[in-house]
Amino acid sequence: MSPHLDNFSDHCRLYFQKSLSIGNVISQNEHDEEYQACEVVLEALHHQLINIHEESISHEYKEFIMSEKVKKFSNQLQSCGLLVDQEDLLLARPTTKTAHTQDQQMLMEYSQIRDQQRRQAHKLQMEQRKTYLNKLMQAKLKTSSELPAFTDTTGQTMEGSVLSQEFLMRVRNIVKYFCRKYKDGIGTHSFLAGVKTMIEKQLASEEVILWTFNGCTLSEASISSTDTNHEKYMDEAVELLNSFMAFNPNEDRMEKAKGQEFESMYSFHTHTSISNPFLRYILSEFPPTGDLHARPAGSFEPMPGATERRNNIDGDLDEHSMSMLPWKQGLRCEIL
Repeated sequence: MSPHLDNFSDHCRLYFQKSLSIGNVISQNEHDEEYQACEVVLEALHHQLINIHEESISHEYKEFIMSEKVKKFSNQLQSCGLLVDQEDLLLARPTTKTAHTQDQQMLMEYSQIRDQQRRQAHKLQMEQRKTYLNKLMQAKLKTSSELPAFTDTTGQTMEGSVLSQEFLMRVRNIVKYFCRKYKDGIGTHSFLAGVKTMIEKQLASEEVILWTFNGCTLSEASISSTDTNHEKYMDEAVELLNSFMAFNPNEDRMEKAKGQEFESMYSFHTHTSISNPFLRYILSEFPPTGDLHARPAGSFEPMPGATERRNNIDGDLDEHSMSMLPWKQGLRCEIL
């Protein structure tokens, strides 16, 4: 490979890794001169690819050639073999057929390098997200099927497995925040539909329902919120799961996933102390099923080998004041 192509390949690799890197914030790149140089190099290639088939160069290409950014990063463009002679090109001097064919072949090589570096950056991005999600799951998720002890507004520990109104409102606010923030991104609908379906199936069963889904449901989701990167999205999705569900580790599934192209499988179930009235209340915060344009992620089944059953289905262990909650305000009737 020529030095020009080697340098171009380095610029492509850096550009795509910075653009796609997990945790990347676009505003940071706006002040990164190294990133800006790579962006100009790729823009130069873009203009040349468009104009190679034209008899005269476009107005957009002329503006680009005369721009301050081309002047600023002329050394980088020259190192990649993409710095044009402004006077020669702007005069639109004709080239021979042989020279034109050589230019086309050269630009094809540039295009192949660009596409290869983009693919590699996407692969690296997926590996980064997969690793981040695995660490997040291991670090943050509770594995107990019972909820922790709760305290009332005075800070006093409540007796037994009583579920407080304060806890209910905290969980409901987490669900409300997540749904409102991400419901417009179709890439998140599979996860939202999965959580919603899991609650609905749990409401219909006295047995503990286990929901199992592939990690790519979270790591490869296409999010539309402009102020959110994938790290933050995964953090908030796991916070939602952790607010009223228990993580059910499956060593066999995790072992099989190691070193494989597919991601780990994760299993969850609602805490056994959570009542049906509680579930109905938080269910009301999810978008209507008709507004979710994806099938629920994963599979649902009674927990295999479970020895414990739900111990608070009707809400006998709920805080007494919860009976005063305006349940009907939160309920939504969906006509399928």
